[in-house]
Amino acid sequence: MNNDQLLKELEALPPDQQEALLASLMSTLSEATPPPPTEYRVYYNPDGSIITYTMQAIPGNYITITADEYAQGRHDARVLDGQLVFTHRKHQVFKLERNSTDGYKVSKYDVCIPASDGEEHNLLTTRVYEIVK
Repeated sequence: MNNDQLLKELEALPPDQQEALLASLMSTLSEATPPPPTEYRVYYNPDGSIITYTMQAIPGNYITITADEYAQGRHDARVLDGQLVFTHRKHQVFKLERNSTDGYKVSKYDVCIPASDGEEHNLLTTRVYEIVK
């Protein structure tokens, strides 16, 4: 049944029955359960780096954040001791480190030159150190 048919049936009722039906519908609407409160979450890795901002329940470690923090969705945030903290580039130190298992292949003699296959090389990774106040 579409809305036009319902409206015609409602108009066909006597006025007192129309009022009773509308009152019944209004009380049913007012008794409806409210939606659950919105929970803003940020999921993070064990090292505190952010995986994603979401309002969905997904597996993993998360903390609840404010709507403002969620709206900002800042990439320079980390989770530290259960709190969302923001780091700035001036509080970060980037260091190139030699790694034995993975990283960028660079020439053994000059880190500025990418290594070719079969050439002697070192594996380098970038590591970020944060100065937390």
